[in-house]
Amino acid sequence: MSVVAQAVEGTIVTGCVYGLVGVGFALLFRASKVLSFAQGGFMLLGAFVFYSLVTGGQAFVPAVLITMIAVAAFSAVVYVLIFARVAAREAFATS
Repeated sequence: MSVVAQAVEGTIVTGCVYGLVGVGFALLFRASKVLSFAQGGFMLLGAFVFYSLVTGGQAFVPAVLITMIAVAAFSAVVYVLIFARVAAREAFATS
């Protein structure tokens, strides 16, 4: 593959990732009226879990499935313990 084709492919992939992140922020804000930057943390957690599984000898497809389940479970716990309480409060609440 030529250098130009690789540069174009990398640019398109990066643009798609930025677009997905932007759509995620917009969707989350429109649904809950709370701006949350936790997406990056969850993506990092998923990358770490996946990397740990693959380097530990787990096959690719089961590692993806396990990672999805683990991050979804952790996200549900964070939602119940933290996010739901923040979303239920009034805007600019002081206490």
